[in-house]
Amino acid sequence: MTVGGRVLGRDGVSVPNAQVSLSKMFGGIQYPLSGGVTDRTGGFTLTTVAMPMTLAVQASGRTTPAWTTIDLDVRGDRTDLVATIDRGNTVTGTLRDASGRALADTDFGASPSDAQVSCLSCNARTDAAGHFALTLPSATIRFQTWGQPNQPALVSIEYPVNRDMTLDPVLKAP
Repeated sequence: MTVGGRVLGRDGVSVPNAQVSLSKMFGGIQYPLSGGVTDRTGGFTLTTVAMPMTLAVQASGRTTPAWTTIDLDVRGDRTDLVATIDRGNTVTGTLRDASGRALADTDFGASPSDAQVSCLSCNARTDAAGHFALTLPSATIRFQTWGQPNQPALVSIEYPVNRDMTLDPVLKAP
């Protein structure tokens, strides 16, 4: 069975990179069934079996984590679901290295400089052109990659995020 749909903010704007998961409560224990993250349009598709279950959605809100749940009785494909949350700031752009080259197909993270700020789903992957979309809390954010064999970890300067925006972060070796 397929369970899918979109995650939207209360303002109707898509929530990219939100965590979505299906689970079943049995005997007081929550059992995970399937999970993933939304795409840049807030869309998601999960595969599961027919049974009653709960869809949980989590993302960074502007100041606190945002979440919602939807109870489902899946008996066939459900691809029309809409989950609404108090979304954070949608940040889109192109991740670049110090020479200005787009970092294509690159795993990266965004970290608030204030440890008191919660950031859910703040890891993502750029597409083949280096583009990304994330939902981030209102905070000062630093973007980074993780070192790989023959590739050093890269880090950006800090960027203030307090609204929906487009950023093209430049990452350099620390």
